[in-house]
Amino acid sequence: MFGMLYETFPANRRLFKSRSFLSGLGTRVAKRKINDEKALEYFLHNSVEHQVRTIMDELKNVEEIRRALDLGDGTFSRTTHMQLAMLPKRLSAAGTRRHRPRHRNTPAST
Repeated sequence: MFGMLYETFPANRRLFKSRSFLSGLGTRVAKRKINDEKALEYFLHNSVEHQVRTIMDELKNVEEIRRALDLGDGTFSRTTHMQLAMLPKRLSAAGTRRHRPRHRNTPAST
């Protein structure tokens, strides 16, 4: 697969932002703790989703790659804030009750 990508996709194309931008992004992300859904969403969107979408949008423009990888219209992500916000409603509708995880020093209830 990598051989096909290397042969068909122009190696001189720049798909990422400048190294300076990526370095700054890395610094910002490293300073921010992932301790809730909003922080996780920020990390996924800025560090993963946007970069993958940029690359996939370019790859789907090369007909041979699009056919070989069956890319169709590209990618989509389900880790948006709206999807995360809807999770409790979906769990409730499915009859799944939410519970807090047991901490190691908390005895299990009987």
